[in-house]
Amino acid sequence: MGYINDIAAFSASADRRAGAGAQASDKGEEICRRLILARKLNHLDQREAAKTLGYSNSSQLSKIEAGQANVSREFIVRAAIAYGVSADYLLGLSNEPERDPRTAEQVAVLRSVQGTVEQNVAAMVTVLLKNAGEVAPLRSHLESLTQRIGQLQEAYDKVCRKNEAFQNDVLAGSILESAVDAAGDAACKAKQFVERRSMIADFRAKAATDDGSYPLFV
Repeated sequence: MGYINDIAAFSASADRRAGAGAQASDKGEEICRRLILARKLNHLDQREAAKTLGYSNSSQLSKIEAGQANVSREFIVRAAIAYGVSADYLLGLSNEPERDPRTAEQVAVLRSVQGTVEQNVAAMVTVLLKNAGEVAPLRSHLESLTQRIGQLQEAYDKVCRKNEAFQNDVLAGSILESAVDAAGDAACKAKQFVERRSMIADFRAKAATDDGSYPLFV
């Protein structure tokens, strides 16, 4: 019976050692991953980072980042200083790279609302794109309408304004004349609106060409 208990105890001990080994391996991989992230946050390649860390070449840093060399406490401190991040971040004890606790707390709050902000922005973009799709045919209709009203005014001028018989003999001809004039004024304002929208569209297109972005609101 004692022999069986010894075997069971040995098996349990082996399981604990295996679990501890797996945890240590996971922690080591996380440290390597964060070292790489911290380096990239500073826009450094391995050669530049190695020089900052005091190495003559990048071979040792390459081994450390690949998990092929031990990471000492002294190296963590040097890396934290060189990369401007906290040692807790490099060790996987904090998700915020900032060394200042207050700044880290503020960044954590911002990170927590990031998803909500992204959802709101996505919803705004969807509405803007939908409205843009509706504005395009509206512009086309307005251009057509102003053109037709312009043709109406030209026809009225030729047929009515220059025809003395119309001016003198047609009943309520002044009412028709006023209506045509009012339509002309409205068409003129609509044309100005279309021209302004065209200028805005050209501005957005130019902005997108210049730097790959354009203002959402005008």
